[in-house]
Amino acid sequence: MTTIKRFPVAAFVNITFALSVLVTFAPLSGLSAADKFLILGALLAPIPTIVAIALAAVTGGVWPFLREVFNVRLDWRWALIALGLALIARLSVSGLGLLSGAIASLEVSAIAPPLIVVIYLFALLEEIGWRGYAVRRLVTTRSAFAALLITGLPWSAIHIFFYLAQGQAVATVLQVFILNLALTVMVTWAYLRGGQKVWIGVIMHGSQSLFSIFNANLPTELITTYSVIAYSAIALVLLAMDGRMWFARPVSSTMNCRVQVDVSPAN
Repeated sequence: MTTIKRFPVAAFVNITFALSVLVTFAPLSGLSAADKFLILGALLAPIPTIVAIALAAVTGGVWPFLREVFNVRLDWRWALIALGLALIARLSVSGLGLLSGAIASLEVSAIAPPLIVVIYLFALLEEIGWRGYAVRRLVTTRSAFAALLITGLPWSAIHIFFYLAQGQAVATVLQVFILNLALTVMVTWAYLRGGQKVWIGVIMHGSQSLFSIFNANLPTELITTYSVIAYSAIALVLLAMDGRMWFARPVSSTMNCRVQVDVSPAN
């Protein structure tokens, strides 16, 4: 318990990773690929939230944590930026299909309203833990880039097990790892620039899944490959464009410096 209180983020990452990997070994043989995908997703999505709430209960209180996460004040400018970035990402995937000749035109598929609810619910359950709990605490003592790596690498690795559990080839899951790492850059950037509002992360995370409707006629085997290219390019632009944010001194270090200046004797 003492270790958890001293290193809450490390506890969150390790427990969430371990439970998530364990869930991917659930006996789901005999189910269709689509059913297996949804069931595994439904089992995995709540884990970050459950772990975050459990840790909050022993480190600072559940209600303060929930009030912090569900702060309803929202900068709508950044909500629109997150929405637009998600749309650009998916349109870029189809754009690559057009440029390569894989598709002749852009087609949009229909989507059932209940699935839209599921998409954003799953995104919310992941964002409460990874951004709302882990990243929020990490950036007080580390740079945003360090927070990105500490949360992004294990989160992306979880997706490797998720797709391996569905019988995907090794080459595919490696692409999935890169894709999700690039997505982490996008979501973390939107979350931090949007004032550390978990809703911004949810909009970015969920919308990029929703906007896969714009990749309707792209061959299945090309969607992952083109997504890796498009998302990685966007992630690299965000890293290069906003280096000041990614590598800025953490909040606690800045505050300590100010305190030292304030209490130093006058010359």
